Amino acid sequence: MSRVVVPGGKRVFITSATYSGDLKGTTGAVNGLAGGDALCTAAGSAMGGEWKAWLSDSHTNAFDRIDDFSPWYNLSGKLAFPNKASLRSAPAEAILSQKGIPDSAWTGTRSGGGKSTDTCSDWTSDVNGTGGTTGIGGGSQWTELGFGDACNSTNALICFEQ
Repeated sequence: MSRVVVPGGKRVFITSATYSGDLKGTTGAVNGLAGGDALCTAAGSAMGGEWKAWLSDSHTNAFDRIDDFSPWYNLSGKLAFPNKASLRSAPAEAILSQKGIPDSAWTGTRSGGGKSTDTCSDWTSDVNGTGGTTGIGGGSQWTELGFGDACNSTNALICFEQ
């Protein structure tokens, strides 16, 4: 992945790797929101910077987890979100994956940045029969597609530079 330079801004991307709803199973050390952050940090390590996953759990809204280090640019250098308030609506440009396309990603987050009830047991479960809210990275469904995915399936994560 090339290092996109965004003077005065930060980056946002979707991981190329995909993960089950049990983020501990993937990181081997931590689960839940911290596990998602660890995966974003690992995925963004080649670009430098600090990263946080766009994830909600039953106690925390994704919107509240992201520090206001706006604006955020996608990996092609196009403005995705001019400010933190804009995270509550559609991105101006699609959030691209490290593969260059918008992929589906775990979010646990409803449109507007608030928590959903589908968070794969706060990102600790990959049991079939439980579900997690997903988004697609572009348009009004970037954080909530309107349907979830089974926690034993795999999806990427949306990562915001902090």
